[in-house]
Order: sequence, then structure tokens, then C-alpha cells
Amino acid sequence: MQLLVTTADDAVFNLDVSDEMNLEDFLALCRHESVFLQRFSTSELSILFNGCTFHNMKQTLREIGLKSGDLLLVTRNPLNISSASASNIPSTLSTNDVIASLDFSNIRPTNKQDHSNAQISEGPSIRMLFDQLVNDQPKMNRLRHNDPELAAAAQKKDYGKFSTIIKQRLEARKHELEKRRRILADPFSPEAQQLLLQDIHRQQIDEHMQIALEHTPENFGVVTMLYVSCKVNGHDIKAFVDSGAQTTIMSEACAKSCNILHLVDRRFAGIAQGVGTSKIMGRIHLGQLQIGKDYLPTSFTVLENQNVDLLLGLDMLRRHQCCIDLKRNKLVIGTTGGETDFLPESELPPSARQPKTPIDDDVQLDQVIADSLKNVATGSNQPSGSESHIPVQPNENDILNLTQMGFSREESIKALNEASGDANKAAAILLARTIANK
Repeated sequence: MQLLVTTADDAVFNLDVSDEMNLEDFLALCRHESVFLQRFSTSELSILFNGCTFHNMKQTLREIGLKSGDLLLVTRNPLNISSASASNIPSTLSTNDVIASLDFSNIRPTNKQDHSNAQISEGPSIRMLFDQLVNDQPKMNRLRHNDPELAAAAQKKDYGKFSTIIKQRLEARKHELEKRRRILADPFSPEAQQLLLQDIHRQQIDEHMQIALEHTPENFGVVTMLYVSCKVNGHDIKAFVDSGAQTTIMSEACAKSCNILHLVDRRFAGIAQGVGTSKIMGRIHLGQLQIGKDYLPTSFTVLENQNVDLLLGLDMLRRHQCCIDLKRNKLVIGTTGGETDFLPESELPPSARQPKTPIDDDVQLDQVIADSLKNVATGSNQPSGSESHIPVQPNENDILNLTQMGFSREESIKALNEASGDANKAAAILLARTIANK
């Protein structure tokens, strides 16, 4: 049967198990799936289901009433019941019984002053991030696309405003994390079920992406557009083959260089609409297009602002019964039987090289800043790829303080490893990623 398991660190995973499996084996399987649960032995863990906590490790999943599709919580046993004494207590305890049995007498209230001193100071981390941005123009340019408000403060070198924005976002992140914890405190509430469903969907998306990266990595690359070499009025041109365009289009600059601009019939002027809009100067009713050894009579619609010199549209392709043969990487002209190779990427015109988009900059911003901060942390000016980085064992207090800033335990450990254990630099790395994912 399929069971949905959640843990105290908000992890969610599915397990396919037999209903005859006992609780001890089931908890061992859960520990294998969860890094959080691996911190505790099986005897220190318990199962919460339908408001009851189960400790008898010899019971089977069927005996405690679990069915396929059920959701249960695996958490640390609040009573610290050892395996030796587990048999001396009832097999089930209600939630109220568990709470009533807790002993709070030995808990010392945390001193507020001590707590504030133990925390990682946000100031140095924010200052470090601020200095990285104001002293590096490429990073600033990326930030403008992704976060204009923060970029404006950094560009004006207004550290006060920059710090205020970051702290406000950290505070909002803390509130969101606290809200999530409150909701998941009752894993069977509708709100918690909705959150868990969202987590499952995110996990499915991540799994699909990993599968795609493994089996179809080419989907994450940039496809080379189809260009062919041709001539118009004896002038060499690299034409873009676009079967999605209705008409064959030529730029004003190209028409001028081919000495056919005077043939434009301006009675056909207008506005071309596609992804954007562009002014149509008019139409050249008959031009001589040479592809290979074939001469093809073609009409051209001339656009005023067009970055592609010549675009072979569907009107020309249909008239000459052209076939785009991707298997042989050729454009076949049906009316003449001629064919020509599509140009390799190295021979494409500059207009065919895709510019870096703001989305690309957003994705890279956090990594660029994080790499810079890692270099500072390790005292190296070398690129991060040339370092033989050895992960250090993060300090548990540093992990706790970073999680109190609103970051998950996994994020905190990863950042501390990247910063070679420096807590403030780890915080700066996490702040940089928060900016990019805003």
C-alpha cells in the first residue's frame, strides 16, 4: 500500500509498503528516506496517526488501522521512551496524554540577552552583500532586471535603505515559515493537506526535471535556427527560413544594400503584427532570389525596423514546394529539385545569436554573488571551479541561527559548507539567493 509520510522538518515522501510490516521496520525505512530522522534511533521515534501516538514496535501497519493513501507523521518520541520500557506502556496514547506527561520543570527560560548575542548578526552579512553589488557593475546590471527597488538603493549607495529592504524581506520570510509551521502542527487540517499537496507537486516537478536532465538534456539547450546562404540581385545574404511567417520579409537596410529599395511599392505600406509591431514600408513585387544554382522569382515585404536581413516565409516556401529536411539538415526546393545545407551555428549572422534574457540574468545572479562570497570566504581569487573544496562540519549553533533567519536547515548547511564554515558569509550567500528568488 502507498503511505504519505511527513516529518517535523516539513519533509514529505511516499512509501510503498506491505500492511504486514511492523512499526520498527517501517520506522527504519522512514529513517532511510529522511536525513532529519537519521539523527535519532528507531526507539526514539514514534508515529502519529488519527490523533494517536503509537509506540509498540511489534504492531503491524494494518493493526494500527493504516490504509493505502493515509497520511501520518513520524516524529521524535516526546517521552524519550526506550525500547526496554516501551512494552510497559499502552500501545497507543492520545495526544492529550502525551502532552500531559511532559515534564517542563527542568526547562530554563532563555535569557533574551544571551539569545541575541548567540545569533548571527545580519549587519555584516548585508554589508558584505552590499559591497559586492556596488563594486561590480555586471552584478548591478543583473540586479536591475531582477530587483529594481534593491538595485536603485545599491546604485545610490544608500546602505540604510538597502539594509531595510533586506531585513523586511527576511522578516516576511520568517513570518511565512512560522505560518507554515503552525499549519503543519495539525497535519490533518485542510490547510496542512493543501500545503502537503503543494510540496508533493513541487517534488514531482523536480523529479521530472531530473529525469529530463538525464534522458533529454538537449531540451535545456538553445536550438540553432535555420539559415541558408542565398543571393538577392547578386548580393550574398544569410536568410532565415521561417515556415511560421506568412510572408517573405526583407529589412530596409538589406533592400538598400541590394540596390532594390527604389522598387518598393509604398501603396502596400502598413503595420506588421507578430510578437511586436513594425512599420511596413511597402512591397517589392518581383525580385530575383538565388539559392544554390536555382533562381526563384520572389516578392518581398520591406520592413522599416527589422534585425533579420531576409526572412523566407510561407508564401515563398509553398510556391516553390520547399521541404525542410531536418534529418539531412537541408532545404529542398521541390519545383527545381535543388537543395542547400542549413548553416552551422558558427556561420550564423550576429542577429541570429540569441541575446541573454533577463530571466537568464535572474538565474545567474545568486550564483555569481555566491561564488564571489565563497572566494572571499576561502581567501582565494581563483574561480570556484579550480578549488578543491572540502566540506567542513557545520557548527550546530550556526545552523540554528541561520534557520532563525528564515532559512531551512538544508539551505543553511549548504551555505555554511560553501562559506567554509563562516556563518556571516553563509548568511550573505543565502541573502543573495533570496534576492534572485524574490
